[in-house]
Amino acid sequence: MKPTIDAHTRPRHACLWLRTTLLIVALSGCGGGAESGDSAFAGVGSGGTGSAFQGAISGFGSVIVNGVRIDDRAARITVDDIDVPETTLRLGMVVDIDGVRVDQANGRANSIVGNSWVEGPVESIVVGSSQLTVLGVAITVNSGTVFDGGVTGLAGLRAGDHVEVYGLPDLAGGVRATRIEKSAATRVRLVGTVKASMADTIQVNGITVQTGNATVNGAAKGVAVGDAVRIKGSLVNGATAGVATIAASEVRPVSVAPILPDNRKVNLEGIVTKFTSPSNFEVGGQKIQAASGARLEGTVTLGAEVEIEGASSAGTVVATSISVQDESKQKDDANVFHASVSALNLSTKTLSLRSDTVTMKWDSNTIFETATLPLREASLALNMKLEVTAKNTPAGLLATSIKLKN
Repeated sequence: MKPTIDAHTRPRHACLWLRTTLLIVALSGCGGGAESGDSAFAGVGSGGTGSAFQGAISGFGSVIVNGVRIDDRAARITVDDIDVPETTLRLGMVVDIDGVRVDQANGRANSIVGNSWVEGPVESIVVGSSQLTVLGVAITVNSGTVFDGGVTGLAGLRAGDHVEVYGLPDLAGGVRATRIEKSAATRVRLVGTVKASMADTIQVNGITVQTGNATVNGAAKGVAVGDAVRIKGSLVNGATAGVATIAASEVRPVSVAPILPDNRKVNLEGIVTKFTSPSNFEVGGQKIQAASGARLEGTVTLGAEVEIEGASSAGTVVATSISVQDESKQKDDANVFHASVSALNLSTKTLSLRSDTVTMKWDSNTIFETATLPLREASLALNMKLEVTAKNTPAGLLATSIKLKN
């Protein structure tokens, strides 16, 4: 039921969860971000002729999301509300893409929007349970989580480390991390639901947020209990849930569910968070209805990870294809890169691609296309354009195959 795509261009990310729940990060594909009432699909036209993609980046050349290689050369790209060049995008970033589906394997982007879910100091880590907490957000990592900033896994982090987490909501109300980057930054960002509201303060995820000096976008009368919000600011004191205080510079209400123009082609993956029947369920806050004759692979159950292909109609995605994913079978699924070699070390079997934004190793099990690289690693050279598949390991990316790209 999946699109028929060459194995080298059909990557699978171990955990891609739909970013549409009561805590949706709703950001516009045009400009600085969504205002109240907008959604992750904001910026798409009302004509219903394009496509919307949601997912974590699993490769480059241009950008690969949900197994589709999407040309980003003409796209406006924003990350955390700032216009950026394409090289700012990183593996594991969750993005919303407005564009056109060219064919089963390819697309073209008009806009790409990426935003982290939470950024701040680590409060606690439970390595054995693959969990950490940041500003009251429970975060789960797995074999598909990309680590960066000098760490390759959860064991490399300590309480107090500043991290930026990209991810998507899980069934338990936390976040399944697709990317965790350690940095020296001091800013904080947080998405959550307002649990209490008082004069110049709100409570979000057990965190006190001072709003007296904040710009409140898209809500002339501020925010109320039950509103989903995205917060930017700085930490005033503490990093323990229920103790920390954020001085907010910006509070932005975000919408509960995506706003999808009718007849919009939709490509997404996520967790079944509400289940009525195998043909009637929700992925996050998004209603899914199987079309007559829809292709179904696997058994849809509450909490299952699913891949959906379909089109929007009156706020519902009418699915023509539903595939239930088995995470245990996705551990070694590849990330794919079509890029030039920007750094190379034959002695350590390490190469970097895409202006050093992606670095990986190879080993004796790496398959080289000997027709074009007859001396295997000895044939590699700087500026050589390659097609590389790689998998995530506890030590970082490991190339599983390398071939010369025409």
